[in-house]
Amino acid sequence: MPFPPEGKCSPLCCARWPPWIHPTGAIAGKVTAEAAAETGLSPGTPVITGGGDYSVTVPFLQRLKAENSLLLYLGTAPIASLMTREGKWMGAGIMSASGGAGLKWFKEQFCPMEEYVGSRTGRSPYVMMDQESSMIDPGSDGVVFIPLMGERGPPNDYARGVVFGLSLGHRREHVMRALLEGITFQLRSYWEQAQSKEAIDVDKIVVFGGGAKSRFWRQLIADVFGCPTYTLASDEISSLHLAALTATALGYYKDLDAAYERIDLSFTGRLKPTTLHKEKIEKAYRLFKKVDENLQSVYSVEKLPG
Repeated sequence: MPFPPEGKCSPLCCARWPPWIHPTGAIAGKVTAEAAAETGLSPGTPVITGGGDYSVTVPFLQRLKAENSLLLYLGTAPIASLMTREGKWMGAGIMSASGGAGLKWFKEQFCPMEEYVGSRTGRSPYVMMDQESSMIDPGSDGVVFIPLMGERGPPNDYARGVVFGLSLGHRREHVMRALLEGITFQLRSYWEQAQSKEAIDVDKIVVFGGGAKSRFWRQLIADVFGCPTYTLASDEISSLHLAALTATALGYYKDLDAAYERIDLSFTGRLKPTTLHKEKIEKAYRLFKKVDENLQSVYSVEKLPG
């Protein structure tokens, strides 16, 4: 059966063939009367193709004047890319499976008071968690947190989270800080793997995504990587790119470059690495790597329960 011309297929052939493929930013169709009745959208509303959460940030990142920078996405699963000295954007091979997802899990399982207070006062539970974590010394007094879920660098579907080094002298806050340290240590280890393959050096780290709202985490990244961190003046860059994409598809701008002229692409929130606790951080990082490396032999389909 030949593939039917676009717009000429019947419900029967639609059941046999996959949907038509459109490039990002194209009007793929309009909201039908049936879909409008189910969703509350107006009939005839254009349906414009978009993309995944990180993929739609890439066009934004490519327009930044961020030469010689590591671009670190702190979302559900952190990803890092690189802007070269020549201003060329490229992937850095740094992908973690658990970042913001791990922090959200900890909040939901162990921070009911912060969530309750936040619901009553309008304060973010994550801000309170940052304040509590900051009261613990770097290195979390020996507690090591290996991030949750399978890993993507190198790939290991069977990797799981581990809390190592607990004693009766530790509190919840120790584990809370160790979680953020563990995610950050893991990203640094991936960055070092990338550097071992090719000599790469950067002047700054540009942090974006939900985790970038945490000043405590941005400072921790600066201290662990030994490099200043910056945030972007325009927050929620995935949403901004989708807005630019939509406006361009509807004809408000001639192209994406014209739409981006309305977006602030500058940097803000510079945090320099501190040297006060450098020795403690380096010692904690070495312990993290030792624990992580020794666990690799345990992470296998034969040995992992469940």
